[in-house]
Amino acid sequence: MRIFPFFIPLIAFAAADLARGGSGSGQIAEIVTYKLKEGIATQDALAAAQKTEAFLRSTGAVVSRSLSVDENDVWTDHILWTSLAAAKATEAQAIQRPEFAKFFAMMADETVELRHARVVMQMD
Repeated sequence: MRIFPFFIPLIAFAAADLARGGSGSGQIAEIVTYKLKEGIATQDALAAAQKTEAFLRSTGAVVSRSLSVDENDVWTDHILWTSLAAAKATEAQAIQRPEFAKFFAMMADETVELRHARVVMQMD
């Protein structure tokens, strides 16, 4: 199984959060941006993303998820997690699942950027 560069250890994030006085718990926004590989159709990328939903829902760790694409063909996958620990645990499982392998394989590796941020305000 190939490990994608955006699944990096998040220990530095957790340490920085604790140093700022954070508890290491609370909702975490995961923001992943990427472009699709040449020849991948939008509808195929959407279908692959939708096939990851069942597993994500089954974990109970996802509060919400949205997927968008801008005028420069940059996709943004925004997942709101219950906690950083839940995000990390789910990500460790996801990289071993075939539906995620197919979804990740559509991303141009050199364009993938992932970050996590502590949620400090949310509007419903």
